[in-house]
Amino acid sequence: MTIDNYRYETWELDELVRSIRAPATFLRQRYFTPGGEVFSTSPQIEWDIEEGGRRIAPFVSPWVPGRSVESRGHMSAFLKPAYVKPAKTLTPQMALVRRPGENYGGNLSPRQRMDILLANQIREHEEMVENRLEWMAAKALHDGSITIAGEDYQSVVVDFGRHADLEPATLSGTARWSQATGLPLDDIETTAQLVNDRSYGAVVDDIVMDFLAWGYFRTRMQSNLQFNTQYRLGSSSIDSGPLAQLDEAQQVGTLAGRFNIWVYGATYENDEGATTKFMADNTAMLISSKGIQGKTYFGAIQDLEAELQSMRMFHKTWVKKDPSGLHLLSQSAPVLAPKRRNASARLVVHQ
Repeated sequence: MTIDNYRYETWELDELVRSIRAPATFLRQRYFTPGGEVFSTSPQIEWDIEEGGRRIAPFVSPWVPGRSVESRGHMSAFLKPAYVKPAKTLTPQMALVRRPGENYGGNLSPRQRMDILLANQIREHEEMVENRLEWMAAKALHDGSITIAGEDYQSVVVDFGRHADLEPATLSGTARWSQATGLPLDDIETTAQLVNDRSYGAVVDDIVMDFLAWGYFRTRMQSNLQFNTQYRLGSSSIDSGPLAQLDEAQQVGTLAGRFNIWVYGATYENDEGATTKFMADNTAMLISSKGIQGKTYFGAIQDLEAELQSMRMFHKTWVKKDPSGLHLLSQSAPVLAPKRRNASARLVVHQ
């Protein structure tokens, strides 16, 4: 068998990827891909932002010239895609060992095992990129910015310029949702109005809470007699039972027919291998799902074998000769952005 037999073409690699264990995708899919993903070979992604309130016509005498009105200005925003390159070398020894689920004694050839190893590794790389995108979505919604940093990569902060009013101080003292004196409905109403004001019209329709914030909120609602006797029978409904799937986003109710309440507890493994939450503890994010106009962008793959095209992910393999191994390199240039920067806000409900 020649070495060329272990050189996989791109279409062969795609064929190997038949399924993928679902990674966390709720935040990105709901808020950053409603219009589909965008592919671009430009060195940076740009868009124009026009903001302004409801202007009112000035009074003037009918006998004097009309009053000049200034044109509404706009600003241009731009960002450069990040870059990720997960890689893995598969050694011959790995293909000589029985695979999980294979009969004892082995019923697969080493080449078949190598194909399975490669398919599994591609699947893992795909999942890693998808989780990185979800991490970006969480940072953009929670912080209003994304800090891109890594080994041999100079730290860059992508600041979307969200208004400071939409990142209010942590609730403390008797205002905390953990206290009987906490007023979650008032806090939600006030913050939603701030989003509407600062975004010039975006209407909050989603409230995404982590499990701790949801626990406090649920307790306050259960102890609120008015909510139990009136809101539940009207256009509000809260599922106060225990949640079964702790790693997925779950819709647990609505408020006044205007706010969808979600609980989100997805996790990922950080660079040190520790399990980490995408969403910070004691946090509620208020989001206008239609107003935020989030987009997911993929830039050009900076590899001649990819012909410098923009694509979601590019895989390639080559054989290492000494020590021998099959090297897999996967590349992607992703970035995402909330194009309406003030269409989301963050509440930290306990400290």
